[in-house]
Amino acid sequence: MNSTNEYGLSISGTVSAYPKESVLEVDPYVEAGLRESILPGVVAATTKTAREGVKLLADLVESYGSAEGNVIMLADQKEAWVFEVYSGHLWAAKKMPADKVAVFGNQFMIETLDRTDTENVMFHEDLFNIADQHNWTQKVNGKVHIASTFGEAREDYSNMRTWMGHRLLAPSSVGEYKTDRYYPFFYSPDKKVSALEVMDVLRNRYEGTKYDASLPENKDLRVIGVERQSQIHLTSSPPVRKA
Repeated sequence: MNSTNEYGLSISGTVSAYPKESVLEVDPYVEAGLRESILPGVVAATTKTAREGVKLLADLVESYGSAEGNVIMLADQKEAWVFEVYSGHLWAAKKMPADKVAVFGNQFMIETLDRTDTENVMFHEDLFNIADQHNWTQKVNGKVHIASTFGEAREDYSNMRTWMGHRLLAPSSVGEYKTDRYYPFFYSPDKKVSALEVMDVLRNRYEGTKYDASLPENKDLRVIGVERQSQIHLTSSPPVRKA
């Protein structure tokens, strides 16, 4: 579901993502908990900014639990945030740099979090402690890597789409596809990205690569632009409502 309210806040909650089984054994989903079908509407109806939306989501997930793993994007006139739900109650959020882009499949993408940077990151207060207690913690260059700590291993279904988005918007900074590579979440595009180029990303079927979906040997690959997509959204925050 996607929602935009009169204050210029837009929320997209259509990305399901999946944690490690060991994470769910410790903190299982809550069957009667929150789902992507209602989260964007609740946020849009009750908050005015992306930061307020993140705080509300955090409170809702911790209080009522989540019924599924999710990656939720929130944006207003001033900033954008990504909010990831890893299990029944564990979550983390990170502010998106204004000069970066991001394209990703159904997988958790937050890499590292500076625990002291309260302006740009938020997370469940026990996120790191619980990971350490259960030996989930994975580090890259000495820093906890959130996606590999809580998320399932990379696989072609999602990771190939993440790579292809990078290849379309920043071909100079990505090489050939590798299944197990953790591609960067936020990165600089090679040039300014237009709305038409965003549409090109959303319809892409790996044209121009050896994975081209029109080739018989690739008929089972999960591409970005699939025939069963019932809705495609390009959202732009409207002018802020004046008091």
